Amino acid sequence: HVVPFVGGKVVKAAVKRVPIGGKVMINHLKGVLSFRQYDMMEEDWLLTNLVNQLCFVSTDFDHDIRISSGMSRVKNDIRVRYMLPSGQAGASNLGYQ
Repeated sequence: HVVPFVGGKVVKAAVKRVPIGGKVMINHLKGVLSFRQYDMMEEDWLLTNLVNQLCFVSTDFDHDIRISSGMSRVKNDIRVRYMLPSGQAGASNLGYQ
């Protein structure tokens, strides 16, 4: 469900059920990464692992954007490094659009 908030209050009339699950998101991520850098079209298990380790739902979007973009002096815990199975190091910003 998508639940919009205005002024910190739920707008009940605008709540919608969206039929999109994890598989749709992983397939989109595969396309973005394959277009930008790596061929991930056959790597379902790797993308599922990356999503499980690196993705989260922000509770303060504007704050998280400032931190991840480097515009804040707060320590950046959002951007992380990980090791691909090939042994190549990667950064979690590979799929930034």
